[in-house]
Amino acid sequence: MTYAGTCFLRSERKPTERQLIALQEHWRDRVGLLALRDTLGTVLRNVEAAQVLLGKAKPVRHREKTFVRRLARAWKNAVGRWPTSSRDPIGGPQAGAFADFVRATANVLPQDFRIGSLDRAIRAACDRPE
Repeated sequence: MTYAGTCFLRSERKPTERQLIALQEHWRDRVGLLALRDTLGTVLRNVEAAQVLLGKAKPVRHREKTFVRRLARAWKNAVGRWPTSSRDPIGGPQAGAFADFVRATANVLPQDFRIGSLDRAIRAACDRPE
């Protein structure tokens, strides 16, 4: 088997020097360092174009944290202390009055704005009081 993946049977002749050079050039053009550089350049341009199309939107996790953080401030204004939350030892999700408040508030949101799991954001808000 050759470097290009071509098999030669014993009964066949080996390629001539000219054919060998042509095979090497074909390989170099297809998978050599220059071809790899050009391909990576194309990928980079595509990624940059996608970033421009996506805009400066914040990631979903940031929106979850901001939502819960603002609810924590509202909780503090209503109750007088920063919220706390614990983890349910059996089920695993965040538990307690503040966690229930956050989930109930999230369920009121329109379907397009509903957030899946808020446990991480609840835990982060409760761990870092203002």
